[in-house]
Amino acid sequence: MRLSRTLPLPQRQLLGDQSPG
Repeated sequence: MRLSRTLPLPQRQLLGDQSPG
């Protein structure tokens, strides 16, 4: 999920960013 990389850490956790990119 590339979008999650551009979001702040709190947002990344909410989205469940498990992938490095």
